[in-house]
Amino acid sequence: MTWGLLALEASLRVCVQASDRDSLGALIRRARDRGLLTEDEANVLDAGRQLRNQIIHGALLPTNITPGMAEQMLLGTHEAISDLHVRIKADLQS
Repeated sequence: MTWGLLALEASLRVCVQASDRDSLGALIRRARDRGLLTEDEANVLDAGRQLRNQIIHGALLPTNITPGMAEQMLLGTHEAISDLHVRIKADLQS
């Protein structure tokens, strides 16, 4: 899940033309504000960001995360990355 979120962060960084210093939270907000993410998508991705932060900073993961839940998170991240690139392409063409 962490690798998926890292890929999402890299995609957001390109799509909103952000610097290396911008946090994932800031990238999500900028993409939402530009209309590249809906409010619901931004909320889901922010929840993923919080989970990623728990993993990276050594906090214990909740024991109730099942492989099926992890699969759904990965699928959601993949879908978000794909949608971002479709939306940014459309944004650039308009």
